Amino acid sequence: MWQEELTPAWRALTNWLGRVMKRFVLLVVILLIGFYVGWPAWSGYTIRSALQSRNAVALGAKIDLPAVRASMRPFVTQRVVEAFGRYQAQAGATTGSIMGQLGQQAIPPVVEAMLNILLTPQMLTRIAADGGTVKESFDRIMREQLGRGMPGMAGGGDSRQAGLRELLGKVVKSPGSQSRPVDAEPPSAPGPQGQVLGKREFSLSNVKSFSLNGPLSFRVGVAKEAGATEADVTAEMSFTGADWKITGLVPRG
Repeated sequence: MWQEELTPAWRALTNWLGRVMKRFVLLVVILLIGFYVGWPAWSGYTIRSALQSRNAVALGAKIDLPAVRASMRPFVTQRVVEAFGRYQAQAGATTGSIMGQLGQQAIPPVVEAMLNILLTPQMLTRIAADGGTVKESFDRIMREQLGRGMPGMAGGGDSRQAGLRELLGKVVKSPGSQSRPVDAEPPSAPGPQGQVLGKREFSLSNVKSFSLNGPLSFRVGVAKEAGATEADVTAEMSFTGADWKITGLVPRG
């Protein structure tokens, strides 16, 4: 008798537990979708809107600047070393020797100063609005800064730093171009490269690739021109500081 009475109660309990578990699993799935899809998508939309409106404050809230600068250090270091090498190859034996001695000590602080100039929300909004690829924009701004002297290298009355600024300002040219003082080149050259286009529209068509980079990180290849066949830059987005933010930038080429 008692077994017959217990069976319906046990069946009701197991049914109730089954419904609770299904709801719990559904809730977990919804939370995971919101965390890994909805939240990053909202951050991406915020970044897109900030770039289109050139809102540096909104963009800065979605960027982990120390992490992005660390990701860009190899790219900037390579460009600075190439600038030294080009001048040293064109200089005479004495000047080239001086340049080599200066470079060993001065390249690291030049790189750090350049990173601080390039990777600010204000500068990134300018790069997004510029014509040309992301790499071309970075290279152009670096030539401008090297040509006029690095603000981060000023001060202290160090003769080596002063000599470095003078040497860098003489000849820093882009690949394939003729040697010329960089100060003679206007900040925004006419034509598609260097031309500030103002408000630029971005959409899913600008996204060229997507890949996971860990449980809390993924990479997105993005091109400034929606019709481009390849990404201009690979942006890494990670969950950090209680938000999904850009934590890395690697220009193509």
